[in-house]
Amino acid sequence: LTDTGLSYIRAGNNISVTSGSNGQIFIEESNEKWTRNASAGRVYLTDTDDRLHIGGSGAPGGKMEITVSDTENIDGLLIDFNETGAKTALEIDSESTSGIALKSQGFKAGYFKQDISNGYAGYFTRNIAESGNNPLVDILDDHTSNTQPALQIRQDGSGDILRMRDGSDIIHQ
Repeated sequence: LTDTGLSYIRAGNNISVTSGSNGQIFIEESNEKWTRNASAGRVYLTDTDDRLHIGGSGAPGGKMEITVSDTENIDGLLIDFNETGAKTALEIDSESTSGIALKSQGFKAGYFKQDISNGYAGYFTRNIAESGNNPLVDILDDHTSNTQPALQIRQDGSGDILRMRDGSDIIHQ
């Protein structure tokens, strides 16, 4: 947005931006790496080697990388999902047998808040005949000098603090 109130789009090397008489904006790339599939109504990269890096320089660490510097003072990715049907805001489907499907590292690496009644903040499920060596949920507090608990449960209401079931039978509450 300029100081006169006009907005503009700027193109880099091998990219052209043109406007049509009906107000449409066309962004074209001379190396034909960006393609618009008119029947599907989407824009996509044309081959399996293409990568996208937003806000950074150099090759991204994966197919897509978003780099936000400290001076920008903004969130990295926001999904404002207002669909009220049985749809998913973010889905990760991994077939890896050795890699992690979702990895988060940071000061507070995960925060899940239920803000709609009759839902839940976390759900862990497994419906396979597991014969391996791993539990469904594993909590590891691995530093030998740590002085803090590995798990804390707080219930401010009158509901059970912990309820354990063996099938449909409650064995502890």
